[in-house]
Amino acid sequence: MRLIIAGNDRSQDLGRQIQEAAEARARKRTLHLMFPEHSALSLRDARTESEYQTRFITLLGARHGVNTSFPMPRRPGLSGILLARIRDFAWRLVHNRIIRIVHDQNVFNELLTIAAELENLALRKEIQALNRRLDELEKRQAPASAPAGEAP
Repeated sequence: MRLIIAGNDRSQDLGRQIQEAAEARARKRTLHLMFPEHSALSLRDARTESEYQTRFITLLGARHGVNTSFPMPRRPGLSGILLARIRDFAWRLVHNRIIRIVHDQNVFNELLTIAAELENLALRKEIQALNRRLDELEKRQAPASAPAGEAP
């Protein structure tokens, strides 16, 4: 692979850094590839609305490369471990509710987008109708305003 940036061949230094970063990510398993279980058909296997929403959010994240399972930093020592455990437990308690809220917000945003697009389309049609009407009025006005003796 050759990397050319601003006309300079950076394959040796930058290429090596990119290769090392890719290998480190592969070792940490932070690469998110699309697997067969990322099929939208897996949504029909959901038994509850909560399970459906969880799968849907997972599929959206996989499609767009979003990863929300990042490690949370903690304080050193026993107090840090204890606070991290409490935080993890609290996250598990509210996780499904947060997914539901995020799903509702996504649906609301999509509906607003659709409404804005429909309004924009309606305004374009109205402008086109007004332009046609203006052209018709100008055509009617043109013969009346032509000077006597000249053909329109």
